[in-house]
Amino acid sequence: MKKSLPVLLCLHFLALSLVAQDPHFSFAAGNPLGVNPALTGQINNNDWRLSLSHRQQWANLLGRQGAFRTYSAGLEHRFCLPFKGNYLALGLAVVGDERGDLPLQRLDGSLSVAYIKVLDQRSDQVRYLLLGAEAGFITHRLDINDLSFDEQFDHPDLPSEIEGSSTTAVADWGAGVALTFAPTERGDWGFQVGFAAKHLNRPNWSLLGINDGRLGRTINSHFVGHGSFTWMPKKAGVSVQSIYRVQDPHRQLLSNITFLMKPGGGFTFRLGAGYRSARGFEGLRSDAYVFTAGLVYDTFQLTFNYDGGMKTLAGGPQSLELMLNYQFGRSACSKVYCPAF
Repeated sequence: MKKSLPVLLCLHFLALSLVAQDPHFSFAAGNPLGVNPALTGQINNNDWRLSLSHRQQWANLLGRQGAFRTYSAGLEHRFCLPFKGNYLALGLAVVGDERGDLPLQRLDGSLSVAYIKVLDQRSDQVRYLLLGAEAGFITHRLDINDLSFDEQFDHPDLPSEIEGSSTTAVADWGAGVALTFAPTERGDWGFQVGFAAKHLNRPNWSLLGINDGRLGRTINSHFVGHGSFTWMPKKAGVSVQSIYRVQDPHRQLLSNITFLMKPGGGFTFRLGAGYRSARGFEGLRSDAYVFTAGLVYDTFQLTFNYDGGMKTLAGGPQSLELMLNYQFGRSACSKVYCPAF
């Protein structure tokens, strides 16, 4: 066990570098609960929204078994308040993250609430103020049974030196605000800006469970600023979106432009490209170029994302994403206009 402790310490600090950044997706509009709790329940023509996402990263470099995998599921529901132009929305989100062959897993669960207020309504545009908050938990689990040490390679018949697992769970909360200028059926343009702050309590966590200040770590606060502009006069249009993330010591900026086409029959096709840059310990660098393709039919939305690496991962996908959104349920106040990302 004494020989194993340095290995565990190295693994612990490796884990710190891996979880320094929250898991996130390149197509932010397909995962609104992961961006800003204020976006909870901003659903047009329906009261419910189900969102499913899966992301596989660096499989070409680490192999299928070693690839990083992130998955999320979200469910939102918007309620009508007695006062006209006022809504309340609730959301439930679960996000899982696995670090390839390393037996380390992260699971986040959160409940969000948002207040939606109509500021002004015209024939071509509706303006909303959205206020949101979220609370939940973050867990990390390390399966020690999956670890191997030098002695086991020399003597394969020897039992595991250590057994069991290490799990830590911490409470977490955040808040956000957004302002939306959404086009009505007579309008052709709109935009949205928002800001969110996550991990405001800076929760402490330690996989080893050792009360040592040198090993204790906090999950850094995560700040997100986002904005979008959409122009769609008739059967075709364009949407521009940017999202800026700050989680010390890292910064990340993702910008993309998406072309929208409505051939009729309830179909909308989306095709776009983007660019992501990042700043961290190595300074400012080009991270990836992003291609997006999507199909919307009635209340179904399917999105595919391809991230290509700019340097060491050039020539292969850095990540692949698949997202599915489904809206359902109608009531007297179902019509809440939203930007057509």
